[in-house]
Amino acid sequence: SLLCGVVLIAGMLAANKQLAAATFHQQQALLRAGDERAGLVRELLGGIKAIKLQAGELRFEARIQHARAAEVRIMMRLVWLRAVLGALFACTPSLVAVAVLGAHTARGRPLDLRTALGVVATVNLLRAPLFALPLVLQSLQGARLSLRRLHGFLGRAEVAAVGCGEASGVGLEFEAADFCWPPPPEA
Repeated sequence: SLLCGVVLIAGMLAANKQLAAATFHQQQALLRAGDERAGLVRELLGGIKAIKLQAGELRFEARIQHARAAEVRIMMRLVWLRAVLGALFACTPSLVAVAVLGAHTARGRPLDLRTALGVVATVNLLRAPLFALPLVLQSLQGARLSLRRLHGFLGRAEVAAVGCGEASGVGLEFEAADFCWPPPPEA
């Protein structure tokens, strides 16, 4: 009957590994989506004058909203995966107790109070470590992903410094241009 519980725990760990891998991929996708959205916002803030002059606010807003919606979809998948992972490990001790007691009675042995309470007490010892395991694994995955991103960033080639001095040539020239805005409405 102990073998039944060990096999169930091994199965739960295998399922956890699959869910953890899916969670890791969703975390990577979420970071990519967040980077894309942040890049769009940075581009918007950097070119706000040009965007305003060309009346492109609505197009840019649509691009940012689309990127944000994609990020939220990925975030929802990640939340669901984490919820399934937490539920899986929250019910594991109870399932192990049921499996062990079921195997005990299936072998034709009588189930008395002493045996049942002994199994439940022993399985309850597993509750805290099994409950904390998904959180530890998620933290390790997050740290691994962060370290990978830091390594990628710090491993890039150095950027040459731009020297100070006079700008040569005309950067932007307007001929016969008229810029005016309607006066502000009176309060």
